[in-house]
Amino acid sequence: MRVWPKSHYNSWHLYAHSHGSLPSIGKSHDIGIDNNNYQLLWFEEIVELMKNKPDNPNLIKKERR
Repeated sequence: MRVWPKSHYNSWHLYAHSHGSLPSIGKSHDIGIDNNNYQLLWFEEIVELMKNKPDNPNLIKKERR
């Protein structure tokens, strides 16, 4: 999926079963074991990983007044 519920608010999209063939965009990431050096990811690791990802392409940015 390239758009997911609330993606326009910069929500995360964690997925698997694509075997590393679907590149991440924005705040999405393939958390399947075969895409992560056959290691399980702890929630804390996912949080750190997502901090460094760019904003979602469809992010609705609030206007500053």
